[in-house]
Amino acid sequence: MMTPRTSLLVWTALLAVPALGWLIWAPGPVPAALLLAWAGGATLDAWRSRRDMADLRLIAPDLARWARRQDDRLAVRLLADLPRPRAIRLGLAAPPELGVQADIRQTQLPAGAGEVRLEWPVRPRERGGFRIDRCRAETDSRWGLWAVRRDLPLAVEVRVYPGLLSERRRAPALFMRRGFFGIRQQRRYGKGREFEQLRDYQSGDCLDDIHWKATAKRGRPVTKMYQVERTQEVYVAVDASRLSGRPVAPDPENDAPGRADEPADTLIERYVNAALLLGRAAEMQGDLFGLLSFSDRLLSFVRARRGLCHTRSCLDAVCQLRTRPVAPDFGEVCSFIRHRLRRRALIVLLTQLDDPALEESLLRNVELVRRQHLVLVCMPAPRIVRPLFGEPGAVHTPDDIYAALGGHLRWRRLRNTAEALRKKGVDFLLTPDDSLLTGMITRYLNIKQRQTL
Repeated sequence: MMTPRTSLLVWTALLAVPALGWLIWAPGPVPAALLLAWAGGATLDAWRSRRDMADLRLIAPDLARWARRQDDRLAVRLLADLPRPRAIRLGLAAPPELGVQADIRQTQLPAGAGEVRLEWPVRPRERGGFRIDRCRAETDSRWGLWAVRRDLPLAVEVRVYPGLLSERRRAPALFMRRGFFGIRQQRRYGKGREFEQLRDYQSGDCLDDIHWKATAKRGRPVTKMYQVERTQEVYVAVDASRLSGRPVAPDPENDAPGRADEPADTLIERYVNAALLLGRAAEMQGDLFGLLSFSDRLLSFVRARRGLCHTRSCLDAVCQLRTRPVAPDFGEVCSFIRHRLRRRALIVLLTQLDDPALEESLLRNVELVRRQHLVLVCMPAPRIVRPLFGEPGAVHTPDDIYAALGGHLRWRRLRNTAEALRKKGVDFLLTPDDSLLTGMITRYLNIKQRQTL
């Protein structure tokens, strides 16, 4: 592909236009010869330069994995076999969500067969799966009148995963590699629920623990011994309905500094980050972690396992999770859990109950799972949702009074919701937006300590 450069337009204005005017007003061989010479020279330059980039090849990785709002780079190799040194300009045709910086790169290719390595700095703005299909190369013609362009094919699949670094800053002690995530060791209450072995009856053993069949077989009392359950299942259900698209206020102490062209965080980003890090915490405790997402229907389901392959499966499951403008169907997800999860598990539900209709739907459908599983409903809310005057010095203007009253009314209604759920045996966690991860892991550790599951 040939496109005229500025030099061609300038020389056309200086030579071809006056010669054309001369030919119109005073026809003769001299202006005609000038026009033919100019047209022939431009055509010859284009013809000689038409194959200057025929031997260019671009080699890039087939799959690139990046994290949201974290600096990374895309490295490619440019192979060429040129008769003379050339300056090549390369433009990467990437989606704007990838945040490719310095879209156009310029490099100098030597004569003959050679290879040049190029890197594009990137800072992805959104999660998801993207493709980079082509890169456009451009160079000047032999006489500099034309710009020779060519599209170099690419097949790069890009997966942008959640950026968990800022979320881990909120609770750094929870992820230290020593017992109980950096928190001091705490003994667990109770004797455990998992059968370990049989032994002879000893004075003081509870009669409920006697194994009557083994007693009859051996002719002497035999007692069952239990141990603390170490491998349990933890599932996080992420609500991707309309209320999960609510923007959240940034936390300047923990969030990475954003840029003006980057969109604000939404609730679903906090949901995804907290779910993945809770899975990491469960794996460090020896439990199995599973993940499911839903809106008006079930969107994805990953059965509880552990290991590196399972972690990648969870990342791929939430990679392209987006907010949908629909109401959540709690009946669908509760019915799915009731029929697909046979083993007792901890179900952590990340959702919003601001709408009274959603609250009523959850109270009605949670009956399907509350008897078999332990359910924990987590709802992040703005910091304004708190008891009236619960934070001293928060009211300075009349507008602050009305905002505090509105937050108190919302907090009072959610407190009634928590009481209704507690009567059904369902735990409810109301926490500020930026404390969701800390609250979830603290409640999970409390459940592990007391062996509620």
